Amino acid sequence: MALPLGSIDPLRPILARRPFGLATDIDGTISPIVDTPSEATVTPLCRRYLQEIARHVDVVAAVERA
Repeated sequence: MALPLGSIDPLRPILARRPFGLATDIDGTISPIVDTPSEATVTPLCRRYLQEIARHVDVVAAVERA
């Protein structure tokens, strides 16, 4: 069962492994689904989480499909 992520504390054991990175798409994953993928924008909450994750891992990538 999925639980809301209120902090990255539950992820800390995974984030400690090296090398480690996170890759995600944007439209519908870290932004609401839109008609055209190029219109997708990362939500402020997801942006904050990505910034925090980036402080602890080697690579964070968000991929947009054109």
